[in-house]
Amino acid sequence: MNGRLRHGVRGLGLWGYVGLLLGVAVVVTLVLRLAPHYMNFQTVQTVVEGLGEESPHQLSKRQINEMLVKRFKINSLYDLKPKDILEVKRGKDQTVVAVDYEVREPLVANADVILRFQREFAFK
Repeated sequence: MNGRLRHGVRGLGLWGYVGLLLGVAVVVTLVLRLAPHYMNFQTVQTVVEGLGEESPHQLSKRQINEMLVKRFKINSLYDLKPKDILEVKRGKDQTVVAVDYEVREPLVANADVILRFQREFAFK
C-alpha cells in the first residue's frame, strides 16, 4: 500500500510552478494597470453626486462646469477634463449630468485594453 500511495500522490512539477507563477503575474499586472482607472471613475462619480448638495437645476450650465472643474482639481483628477467627459443636459424639471469616456491602457507590446465608463446622474 505504501508503494501505491507514493505513485498516486504527486505535487506540482517545474512546469506547474511556472504556469502558476505566470498566472499570478498576469493577474497582478492587470490589477496594477486597471485599478487606478476604476478608482478615478469612482472619484468622478463622487464628485458628480456631490453636485446634488448645490441644487444644480437652479444653476446655469457654466456654473455647473466651473464647479466640476474646481472639484476635479481638488480630487487630483488632472488627466480627466470635465468638458471632455461630462455633458450637462437641461430638462424642464431636471438636470442630467452624463459621464461618458474611454481609457486606453497599453498592456503588453502592441496589445491594449480599452475601458469604457458611462453613467448618468439626474438632479431635480
